[in-house]
Amino acid sequence: MDAVQEKRMREIWRSGRRAILSRLKKATMHEKGMLLSHFSDMVELSPQEALVLLENIPLWGANIYVHNNRILTRESIDVTKWTHEDLFPLGKVMVMGEEKIGLRIGIVSDTHYGSPTTDHGVIRAAYRYFSDQGIEHVLHCGNVLAGKSDKRYRQADRLTVELEEQIELLKDHFPKNTGITTHFILGHADATFEVGQINPAHDIGEAQNDFNYLGVVETDLVFNPDGKKSFTIRIYNERPYYTYGVSYQPQKKLEAMTGGDKPNIWLVSGTQQLWYSRYQDVEALKLPGLQHQTLKMRDRAYSCNVGFMILNVIPEEEKIWTYVETFPVWKRSMTKPKEK
Repeated sequence: MDAVQEKRMREIWRSGRRAILSRLKKATMHEKGMLLSHFSDMVELSPQEALVLLENIPLWGANIYVHNNRILTRESIDVTKWTHEDLFPLGKVMVMGEEKIGLRIGIVSDTHYGSPTTDHGVIRAAYRYFSDQGIEHVLHCGNVLAGKSDKRYRQADRLTVELEEQIELLKDHFPKNTGITTHFILGHADATFEVGQINPAHDIGEAQNDFNYLGVVETDLVFNPDGKKSFTIRIYNERPYYTYGVSYQPQKKLEAMTGGDKPNIWLVSGTQQLWYSRYQDVEALKLPGLQHQTLKMRDRAYSCNVGFMILNVIPEEEKIWTYVETFPVWKRSMTKPKEK
């Protein structure tokens, strides 16, 4: 596909993707898929050009597939179990005044662009601090976008529900030109668009060219430093459970993991509740978010912590040392004192 043809195909997809996906979804439900000839007629292209378009639109975020010469949509975005080896290099890290070789990375989560409770100021402050600290890599652990929440809460929480609008908010407000690469996974909120027919990772990557897509809901980062113990950082986006104990869900899930499947460090996003503990030989961190409490959260007596983290990992020959720096944000009433 040459540049002219690619530009034309992209324009067809950008201007008509909602209508295209809607008709593919109906064909999936009622006719067990759409024939290529019908798809060709729908997009007003020759069968050969329609096939080129069909081969490319999954790369542009369409969650579709072909089976028995019919085009179908998936019901939901598939959870991935990707592993990335040595995603970025180890470097010099200062720990308690001593220089070590290891990782020093920023951690953010749950920005929820599209929600009015997203704290853009704290996001900017986090990236300013990361930049001042010389950090070049940040892990965004899911829920970049707000997604589509329950209909009954959308008006009260003033949620911007369209993907294009949430992407524009991300493009307009996320820190730029920081010299930092943000490696992100899609969380459960991100995966709600078009009932799984659109994977928003492509749109996020186009809006922020310094974003690097890692997978959906769960991803392992494996590091193999020379002469040192290898280690795994697992990023996991959890659905928010309304339990009385912040530690209850991660402890139960760690207990259920088989020994060989346990990571060294487990970053748990989605719940926006700060908790850190060594449990079952795993450094488990529940991450704060960058969104304040919504009416839906308040209605369910669910609070959230706002802030960000820096994770330092120092591998030795037989052991992995982990040092966590937390930056919680406490919002206080800024009422002006009465004059005497």
